[in-house]
Order: sequence, then structure tokens, then C-alpha cells
Amino acid sequence: MILGVADLLEKEIGIAPDKVIFCHMDSYNLGSGNPAAVVNEHGWDLSLPTELCRRGFNVGLDTWGIGGGPSALYDFNLNSRREMLLALIDLGFGGQITLGHDMMSKGSGVQNGGSGYVLWPKTLTEMTARGEISKEMFHTLTVETPARILAID
Repeated sequence: MILGVADLLEKEIGIAPDKVIFCHMDSYNLGSGNPAAVVNEHGWDLSLPTELCRRGFNVGLDTWGIGGGPSALYDFNLNSRREMLLALIDLGFGGQITLGHDMMSKGSGVQNGGSGYVLWPKTLTEMTARGEISKEMFHTLTVETPARILAID
């Protein structure tokens, strides 16, 4: 259904794909978040976000830290988001990714054992320090892409 919405936005309504973000592509494509996902050996599926990016849309990996604090599921979700981010960057879609949190409960807050609103910035900084993400890509993800999407033509 999402690709149908993409068609409608672009072809019938005339919205430029580079101004549209399809959010929750991380949780939607995790086997734990979407029983319909056809997951790979790592437990996630990038076919939908890859197709959206190929067509010029942006995708949001924007549910970092959802579900509160440390647990086996939390670790799986965090590692999967890192892997999905790196895979999309490797495919050449780094400039079409937005990052964020979808904090919706007290349990997500640091004061209640969750990661709070610093998880993806902290994770991205660590990935950059380890050389998994270049400093240029860090800047693209944190400054250039949000500025491009939010700019009014």
C-alpha cells in the first residue's frame, strides 16, 4: 500500500519525492515490528525503503530507542537499526535518510531506564568514531538532509 501512496503523491498530486519522508521504515521493516516483513538472516527487510529511495523519496529510521531500556529485544532493535542504516548508506541512499526518536511513553525516558532522546545521536557519533560512517556522512545525516527536506522552494 505504501508504494501506492508514493505513486499518488508523486504522479497524481504532484509532490516532489525529495520533499516526502516515509517514516517508521526501521520499525516497519523489523521482523519484530511487522509480521508481514520478509526478513533476512539479520531479522530485517530493506526492500520497501530501498524502493522508495530508488524512486527519490526519503525514508525515516525514526524509532530509535522505542520500547524503553536494555533487554534482548532492545539490543536486537538497536543493532538492526544500525545495520539498516549502514546498508542504506552502502546502497547510496545516505542522503535520503532521516533519523529520529518516537518516544511515546515514560519508559522511554532516561529517568525511567530508557535511552531518552540521545540514542541515535550518540549511536551515530560512536559509529563515526569507529569509522563505520564518515564524518561527511555524519554531516549529511544530521545537517544536509534535514535542511534540504525542510527548505521552502
